[in-house]
Amino acid sequence: RENVLMALNLLPAPLAQEESRARAAEARSDDLPWIRISPAWWLGEVNRALRPGTGEGDDEDALAPLDPARIDRARVAAAARGASEALATCRTLGLSDLKLDQSEHFAGLIAAVIAGDEKALRGRLCYVKRQDDKRLRDVTAGQLGRLAPACDDKTWQVVLAAWTAEVDYKPKWFSIAWTAVVAGAPRQALATARAAAARFPDDPAFAEERTFMESLLGR
Repeated sequence: RENVLMALNLLPAPLAQEESRARAAEARSDDLPWIRISPAWWLGEVNRALRPGTGEGDDEDALAPLDPARIDRARVAAAARGASEALATCRTLGLSDLKLDQSEHFAGLIAAVIAGDEKALRGRLCYVKRQDDKRLRDVTAGQLGRLAPACDDKTWQVVLAAWTAEVDYKPKWFSIAWTAVVAGAPRQALATARAAAARFPDDPAFAEERTFMESLLGR
């Protein structure tokens, strides 16, 4: 990984789109400028920074609870900046695709949560609201729940306030809460359940689910 990052920093970004060509071992270095402008690669780097020294972001490792003490927060922030720069370069080359946009979005979302940056987080969630895309909203809510162990109580309140202000999609409130339970963050899960019940006081199902979660996890 360190060698790849060093190479990416030394090489310029591509200047134009190129025709696909036959792969050759000696031509692999030609791929590095394209890796540099791949938001998906930088998103992978963000995920690897969440669990440094383990499976480095493998699918199986991504199921393990986050350890806040081990997160490389500077590396997360740097990788998110890399994703934003990559997307900007793609734009200058005339490259446009939903996956490019969403990879950059999730890299920035993760970095905003990890940093407790309310302004950046609200910007990311405003994008979700504006896009009004089910998959984007679902994955964003799931990502918030999975990141709950990385947040102390104060930071989690920032996350909940941003969600309320920008998205506030009722069916996803308890999705975030239960994902936080699975992620190993019971305090954050309870805070989410209580915020959800307070947000929708006229819905008895929300009060019932909050009470059930309290009985399960403790008050």
